[in-house]
Amino acid sequence: NSQDSTIDSNLVSGNNQGGIFVRGASSRSIIISSNLVGVAADGKTPFGNAYTGITLNDWGFSGDGPSSVQVLGNVVSANREYGVWLKGAKDSVIRGNIVGTDSLGSTAIGNAYSGIVVEKSQSIIIGGDLQGQGNQVSGNKGGGIYISGASGTVVAGNKVGTSASGGSSI
Repeated sequence: NSQDSTIDSNLVSGNNQGGIFVRGASSRSIIISSNLVGVAADGKTPFGNAYTGITLNDWGFSGDGPSSVQVLGNVVSANREYGVWLKGAKDSVIRGNIVGTDSLGSTAIGNAYSGIVVEKSQSIIIGGDLQGQGNQVSGNKGGGIYISGASGTVVAGNKVGTSASGGSSI
C-alpha cells in the first residue's frame, strides 16, 4: 500500500510473478508512467512477466481497491496473463499506453490474455478525446478491452486491433 508515489521509466520484465502490482484501498494518488513492462530495453523483444503486466487490485472480493491511479504512456506487452488489469479500482485513468505490440505499435507481441481488463471498478477512464490520450490495444491473444461489473467507465479515443496509425490491423 502506498500513497503519492510515482513509478516512472523502469524496465519491468522477466519476473516470475507480475510486473507492477498496486494493491489495497490505501493505495492512492499513484502515477505509473513511461515504463517498459514485458519487453526488453529495445521495446521490441518479448521479455514477459509470468503474470499480468500492471495490476491494480483490491486483493480479494471487497471491491475496495486502489484509487486515483494514472497509468500513462507505458508499453505493456508479452506478459503471460493480462496487459493491464484493474479489479476494485476507483477514479483512475489508463491513457497513452501501447498494450500488446512493440514500442512502435507496429508488430504484435501480445499479452496471453486480454489487453486491458476492468472488473468491479468505478469511474475508470480508458483513453480520451485529446491527442495522445488514446491507448493502442492490439495483438493480444484475448480481447482488446474487457469490462465486467464496472460502473462509470468511459472508453474513448483508443485504437483497438490496429496499428498505431490505425491504417492496418495487427
